[in-house]
Amino acid sequence: MGKRQKERAKLKTAAKRNELFDRYITPNLDLIYKLCIDYTAYPENLEDNYVDVMMNFYNYIETYDPEKSLPTWIHIVTKRFINNLNKRMPPATDDLADIDVETFDWAGADWDFGSGVDLTLDNYKEYIPDDLLEAIESLSPEYRISFLLQTFGYKLKEVMDMTYEMGLLPVKNLDTVKSRVFLARQKLQSFLERDGRKRA
Repeated sequence: MGKRQKERAKLKTAAKRNELFDRYITPNLDLIYKLCIDYTAYPENLEDNYVDVMMNFYNYIETYDPEKSLPTWIHIVTKRFINNLNKRMPPATDDLADIDVETFDWAGADWDFGSGVDLTLDNYKEYIPDDLLEAIESLSPEYRISFLLQTFGYKLKEVMDMTYEMGLLPVKNLDTVKSRVFLARQKLQSFLERDGRKRA
């Protein structure tokens, strides 16, 4: 399979996952969050666990059988996943190392973020194309700000510190920031073509 075919297959898979995620998971966010509260062993890890659970649902949403009860499936998947997290994740700490964000598989490398302009949270709206801006503005604040700061060139640890100071991160945890940037990219990818134009 050629590179172009692989990219098409990857985008098709992402589109399918986004469709299923929006159909089955998005309407049940309150349920999932409540389950995370119920099963998280360390309260300070709640937000991290919630993001990780959402990533897990996104990655494996195609395994859901529509003939089975959706609430029951969500309950079982969330409980098992968080129980596994509880076994291997200690309480969140501030002692975190930098993570190379280039390990993300992102098909949006050609998006125009105002080349040559020193972008900030105060001026980015003036320089980003309309379709890309519309997609970014559709993200919730914690995902939008994390994504933008990383795109502006800040390291993940810097994004962690900044979003913590803004009140968008309840506990300093680098994995949460990494997850937010990842999910923001996945969501934008579902809205935009590789060149930054809105998908038809």
